[in-house]
Amino acid sequence: MKQLRPWILVIAFLFSLFSTSQLQAMHVKGNELPATDLIVAGIPVGSTTDAIYKSLGDPTALKPNRVIYGGITFHVSNKHFPETTMTTIDNRDAVTARGIAVGDSIADIYTKYGQPSMVYNKEGVHVLFYGVYMPTYDYRKGIEFITNGNSIIRIKILSGISQ
Repeated sequence: MKQLRPWILVIAFLFSLFSTSQLQAMHVKGNELPATDLIVAGIPVGSTTDAIYKSLGDPTALKPNRVIYGGITFHVSNKHFPETTMTTIDNRDAVTARGIAVGDSIADIYTKYGQPSMVYNKEGVHVLFYGVYMPTYDYRKGIEFITNGNSIIRIKILSGISQ
């Protein structure tokens, strides 16, 4: 029994380290945006496709898991159908609740939103994220401004539900 005691302590210690790192990874970081910031063209992210049709009428295009109105795309996950999980803006057809549009400068973003919760580079683009996120999980609820380093090339409004 005396020989087992050190091993039990080592195993308990290793387990506590693993659990602590998992808890830290699950910790939500960033700052929650007001719900009004997650609305595009009068449609809050997370709305149902029926609500979108009632508000905006017939879409300009329908693609698998996407309802498209010009430069605005509402993304629907099969797992969470009929609720939208993300809205993207690809041109100046729409602006964020604070008036930011595709083509605006990074300085414009900082003026309207302040410091981002997270900044990262992905697939050759520079991303400024405002909202809450979990560092090691696919959880982001807020707004991503995808830029070319100078101006916005796409805006994503994220519900926190992964695709």
